[in-house]
Amino acid sequence: MPDVSNKDVAKLAGVSIATVSRTLNFPHKVSDATRRRVEDAIKATGYQPNSVARNFRRGRTNIVTVVLPSIGDPFAAGVMRGIQAAAAENGYSVYVEEKPLQSMTRDEFDTLLGSRQADGMIVIASIPSEGVKVLTDENRPSLPVVIACETPPELAAMPRVHIDNFGAAHEATDLLISNGHKHIGMIYGLSESPLTIARVNGFRAALQKAGLDSREDWLAEGYRTLAGGRDAAKTILNNGSRPTAIFCGNDDMAFGCLHQARLLGLKVPDDLSVMGFDNIQFAEMTDPPLTTVSQPVEEIGTRILTRLCSLINGDSTSEQGAEVVSHELVIRDSVAPPPQ
Repeated sequence: MPDVSNKDVAKLAGVSIATVSRTLNFPHKVSDATRRRVEDAIKATGYQPNSVARNFRRGRTNIVTVVLPSIGDPFAAGVMRGIQAAAAENGYSVYVEEKPLQSMTRDEFDTLLGSRQADGMIVIASIPSEGVKVLTDENRPSLPVVIACETPPELAAMPRVHIDNFGAAHEATDLLISNGHKHIGMIYGLSESPLTIARVNGFRAALQKAGLDSREDWLAEGYRTLAGGRDAAKTILNNGSRPTAIFCGNDDMAFGCLHQARLLGLKVPDDLSVMGFDNIQFAEMTDPPLTTVSQPVEEIGTRILTRLCSLINGDSTSEQGAEVVSHELVIRDSVAPPPQ
């Protein structure tokens, strides 16, 4: 039927135009019988509501913003795949903002969270101190926010989705210990990151449980990058007495560690075992293939978007704390017993 309007739908359904509008915008506010009559009339007439106008009236954009420090980060890319798939299923578009969260000021965080250009926000990064101040402010903007990483204790009530980083690091270190390693180093990410702190604490706890020392000269910050991992490995491995294994806080740093080991004439895993974290797509293609911790990145993205949709729709139960998803160890060829 050409040029069908909501007036035609109202007439066929036997209701007012206001009831048609209420059914389209706030279906929970009309009875099931009325909603069915309006929906049947829409199908019969072929009426197509103006979704842009409808969303404007409801104060909705049907857009979610995703904030991350680097679009090229492999972990973030995996989470984004899950977010985008779930967003499409829920009728949302995704807008990505690349922001250096660690260097942002409080005013910049205020501006970011105060934007009404989206219905909600996802943050794929650890929240720095200035961001914590904004998110814990009682007068902060009410934009729904879900976090895809570990967060500081001050944000324990914030909705977030992540793995047990302490437990995963503990298990990774246990694997090295079970292979006979007693001299183990670690290359960790950004030192102030709660995610890094959780993984370092898991590493130390595993060593302590096994009665092994955690040597400070075998720990180095790798800044979550290839170059950082290479430089940290150089510091640790040029230190006179070397560890026989190094646990890296992400796969990028592990790749840098593998590269530096080769430059020093060390064979992996014959002379040095290397353990990664994240199981990004290149981990199985290194020489040797990397033993690592696998995170279900796409599942994390899907669950984050689902929680954000619930918050946008007023479901207060989605506001409560962490949702922890499972991880697993992926054993390949970069870990072996130490040299005799």
